[in-house]
Amino acid sequence: TSTDGVSWSPTNAVLFAPPGSPSWNKAVHGFSILEDEGTYKMWLTVSSSVTSNDGRIMYLTSPDGQSWTVGNGGASVLAPATTGGSWDADGVRDPSVMRRMGTYEMWYAGYSLAGADTVVRIGHATSADGVNWTKDPSNPLNIGSGRNAYAPHVIFEAGIYRVWYGSPSLSDPDEFDLWYAF
Repeated sequence: TSTDGVSWSPTNAVLFAPPGSPSWNKAVHGFSILEDEGTYKMWLTVSSSVTSNDGRIMYLTSPDGQSWTVGNGGASVLAPATTGGSWDADGVRDPSVMRRMGTYEMWYAGYSLAGADTVVRIGHATSADGVNWTKDPSNPLNIGSGRNAYAPHVIFEAGIYRVWYGSPSLSDPDEFDLWYAF
């Protein structure tokens, strides 16, 4: 917690992959949290390991931001595409969620293993309840100029969407930069 947004008091971990979890639920990372009508809502990436791209997105709720309950009966709310060769067939992760005009919108990274290469693009989905999501038929979005695009963070301001995302550097493909698009 913090009273000024600069100095923080450490607390204990509030989430962890519990023993006996399914093999794809061994690591938690890449999340988005909203306070919505008195309830904290989290969309969280789970995967088989911290370095794995086999993610799926879970939904959790909390009355206080510390004690979380897994929603949707423990099933993921956004999963990799079920058709092989799809742009997000091997994993989805790093959600950025907002609620605008009564509709939840999620941007996320989708992974496809193409031989020895991993291709990462940003997708968009919508939901009326934050649990049942419909992927945009125009996915993947035209973000990243043909390069991999990771971990989107999206805001809506002054009538336009703005996105920040990670992508390989133009000068050195082994380095990553933070990019911005609107």
